Amino acid sequence: MNETSPNLESCASEPIRVPGAIQPHGRMLVLAADADDLVAFSANWRDADEARSQLGAFAGSLPALVDGDSPAAVGHATLDGLQHDVSAHRQGA
Repeated sequence: MNETSPNLESCASEPIRVPGAIQPHGRMLVLAADADDLVAFSANWRDADEARSQLGAFAGSLPALVDGDSPAAVGHATLDGLQHDVSAHRQGA
């Protein structure tokens, strides 16, 4: 059996590199380091108010995140009748 190595250079062309196109069934929020201010959000939120409306459900879990760790599960959110897993990652805090 002959194994081939993956072409890692092709990763740059994957859809995950395109903001707003990251797994259309998911959503992204970017918060300031103190987790009190919404900095950015993915294109599949209706608007900033809808994005902010979800912060209270899991904001209490955010201070415990360690800078640079892998994303951690912080809860669930129901949006448009569908339940979503919520994960968070802290970088540069």
